[in-house]
Amino acid sequence: MIPLRVLIIEDSESDASLILRYLERAGYAVEMVRIETESELIEALYDSWQIIIADFQLPRFSANCALEVLQDSGKDIPFIVVSGAIGEETAVALMKSGARDYVMKDNLSKLPAVVERELLEANIRQSQKESHEALLESERNLKNSQQVAHIGHWVNDLITNQETWSDEMYRIFAVDPLKVSINYDYVWENSIHPDDKEMIHQYAQKLNKNLLVGEIECRIVRPDKSIRYILIRSGESEVDQNGSVIRTSGVVHDITDRKLIELNLREKIIESQNRALQLEIITFISSRMRQANSRQELVQILLEEMSKLFKADHAAIAFLQGDFLETDFIMTGQKFEQVNAKTRIGKQLKNILEERRVGFFEKIHPHAFREIPPWVYGNGQLPASMISYPIINKDKILGLFYMDFYSPQVFTNEQRILVNTIAEMAGNAFNRMAATHDLEAMVRLRERELESIYKVTSSASATLDLNHALCQALKLTIEAVHTSSGAVFLVDEFSSKLNTVSCQIDENLSENFLSHTAIEKILDKVVKTKKSLLVPNINYFDSKANKNYASSDSSLIVLPMRAQDRVVGVLMVIHKNGDQIILEEMTLLSFIADHLALVVENSRSYKRAERVAVLEERSRLARELHDSVTQSLYSASLYSAGARRFFGLKKYSEVDSYLTNIGDLTQHALKEMRLLVFELRSPELKQNGLLGSLQNRLDAVERRSNIEAKINFENIEGLPEVVEENLYRIAIEALNNSLKYAQATKISVEMKSDNGVVLFNIQDNGVGFSIEEGLHNGGVGLATMRERAERINGTYEIYSSMGEGTNIEIKFLLK
Repeated sequence: MIPLRVLIIEDSESDASLILRYLERAGYAVEMVRIETESELIEALYDSWQIIIADFQLPRFSANCALEVLQDSGKDIPFIVVSGAIGEETAVALMKSGARDYVMKDNLSKLPAVVERELLEANIRQSQKESHEALLESERNLKNSQQVAHIGHWVNDLITNQETWSDEMYRIFAVDPLKVSINYDYVWENSIHPDDKEMIHQYAQKLNKNLLVGEIECRIVRPDKSIRYILIRSGESEVDQNGSVIRTSGVVHDITDRKLIELNLREKIIESQNRALQLEIITFISSRMRQANSRQELVQILLEEMSKLFKADHAAIAFLQGDFLETDFIMTGQKFEQVNAKTRIGKQLKNILEERRVGFFEKIHPHAFREIPPWVYGNGQLPASMISYPIINKDKILGLFYMDFYSPQVFTNEQRILVNTIAEMAGNAFNRMAATHDLEAMVRLRERELESIYKVTSSASATLDLNHALCQALKLTIEAVHTSSGAVFLVDEFSSKLNTVSCQIDENLSENFLSHTAIEKILDKVVKTKKSLLVPNINYFDSKANKNYASSDSSLIVLPMRAQDRVVGVLMVIHKNGDQIILEEMTLLSFIADHLALVVENSRSYKRAERVAVLEERSRLARELHDSVTQSLYSASLYSAGARRFFGLKKYSEVDSYLTNIGDLTQHALKEMRLLVFELRSPELKQNGLLGSLQNRLDAVERRSNIEAKINFENIEGLPEVVEENLYRIAIEALNNSLKYAQATKISVEMKSDNGVVLFNIQDNGVGFSIEEGLHNGGVGLATMRERAERINGTYEIYSSMGEGTNIEIKFLLK
């Protein structure tokens, strides 16, 4: 992340947060302060900021005012305007006022690029400012030095051919005036730097012809071989009556100190410009690298940009894989070539990589080509120079960056720094990309595991048939861990014996594989310890027992199926060899084993509950038969005996009365039996829905009891299951009560919907009853119906009186 100090002039905290998010996505570690007023800006400018981002118009401030404050402060900070709506004329005016750029708020994706460019330009301006200040300083120093500098003077008489020097001339040329026999032409000729002699000869010729020559700079070489810089300025020449020059004069100023300062300054300016260029190149390449979505794209970007930058004839990036270098592409000229090469590293090259030696080879030793894979330089002409640079991330060598050149190269310090920086960036990028790839692979693995768990658990929970559920679960489990063999064993509830419930054995294994003595011992150990067991090779688990069985190099993962700290079974997965076992499988299989244990426990609990329910139902039927049907039949048998007795006494009127009572009792017993038979039927609400289920009830009980039954549903569609269940139970309770107590001849069930309000009504024409007495005498059924109505957020009303029949009304909203 690139550190960035940002001053934001913005009244909207959300807009400032959005700007911050875009900058952070672009790779900046942003330190931000948000202000809204002029006074806050003045105070903030006492601190240092890399960039200022301002909204165009704030309630108490504006971008124009902020620019004025910034300019008054004298600070050179890039100023970017961000606005939701700004005209072209306004934008131009802002740019003229000092704003560096403007970005629309609906196009903030452009902001990171603008910030990156302005930071680069700010750095360049700062470098130029420093260079300019240094130049001004040098000029001031030069003026001061001129005040104390020694300036030599010379006069040359062309008639007498005599030249006169001042003492300072001797000092400048570092010659002893006592040892010079007035042969100044010799001193001039031997002191002038060879590269400057032609220029000085032309200057002297013009001077002797009385031509305007002004001044000239040149170098002289002193007797001690030191080089000095001098400025020669000629005076006004004397001429005779014919206009011929007879005397020349001038001064020589030793400007060596000033010249060295200028040269040093020029070098610094060039160095600053080079650094700015390097920063621009690095920024551009870094921006392109961030666009790569895969390692291959990143390699191609690096090869393309570095080949173009260094004008290399070949370029390649090879990755270190153990003792091998691997690469997919090389760059020849400006074209990619796919090579898919893998070469063992030579000892010398391996030492260079391990010692992290930087390889800038301006001249390549012939022996080096024994270490360099030939595909790197294209199997063609041998290069004259090359760069071989390790790609490192922290302490790990990732690979090698290679470029070669047919023509000899001299690598500058700037080029070396550039390669080092880009190689470091590449190492970070490859490492980040590898970490991302590993993370994505881990996510995909977890997704597959979760999918496998979902398939296994859904399959095992989809049926109450335990054996079928475990068979399906085993099939999906061995598919999830990419094998073809496995088994599920269950502990018998009563004998504690381990029985095979489901198995799938590969054809390469023997049929009696599960009968292996070692298998029995493994299962016994897992059940007793309640811990998973990994057997890399079954042959070594029990070598004595293996003598009686065919050899097998199979490996096993055996896991207990635990429920409430009890082992209810064992899950076994069989691999063909130990190499296929992945430790991540243990977690997946452990979860599946525990879930299968819950399935087993739930199935057994369901069966136990089912047995208890059957017993309870038998007891209830016995009570119902005893309390209703048996009593009616017993009464009928007493009336039958009485009828026979009255028949023997020839009291036929009594016999007729008794036979009538017998008929009533048997009819009542028949109703009770039909009601009991209907209650024994399997639940059909889910199959037939509320209307169909109630229709079946009326057909099976009421109509067979000679009761006129009607049912009518209007505008009723798509009732939720919970609503149908509760309405059905209310209706059955009401119908049962009517059949047992009301002596009704007609009964109706109606339901209709009006604007989302549903009215459910059950009405008979029976004898009716007193509601208060019904509730006082127990009324459990009435209370239950009220509770069920409240469960569906409905109201429950019952209307009845002696001799007036009964009407039950349920009202609720249909959502």
